[in-house]
Amino acid sequence: PEWVEARPKKFAWILALVLGLIMGYFIIFDILTPFRLLICLICLVLLFLESSFGMCLGCLVYKKINAKLYKCAGDTCELSENKKSNKNKYLALAISIILFYSIFQILKIKYDDSTTSNLTQKQKNNIEPNKTTNKDCQPPQFAIDMGHQEMWLKHHGCK
Repeated sequence: PEWVEARPKKFAWILALVLGLIMGYFIIFDILTPFRLLICLICLVLLFLESSFGMCLGCLVYKKINAKLYKCAGDTCELSENKKSNKNKYLALAISIILFYSIFQILKIKYDDSTTSNLTQKQKNNIEPNKTTNKDCQPPQFAIDMGHQEMWLKHHGCK
């Protein structure tokens, strides 16, 4: 095992607990603000970097706050500039982001096309004519693909 100092990890855990409590408050009281979305995004990024690449950003913040650190987890607090492993981690992070964005765009294109193009004639007849002109009452492509367009219309008050 690699023996490291626990204080940076404890700081990261406390940071995660605080962010989790704030998110819990927003969820319990159903408050939807850009701040809530920002906290959620921060939590996801911190979790992703820690679990995928072993990069503890909470530990790095702790290092910036406290200069008396002797040994950090995964040598994240080392001052050495020649770390090939960090270059590989950043490269893997960039590739992951590009891959995620590409998949998102492919799926977005697939499901943004005409939503009623794949409906059968019977399904088109079941949709009320005055409702199909309203863009909010057209089921998305994923609902049609799953065969849940009727349920989607009912759920959104179109039937």
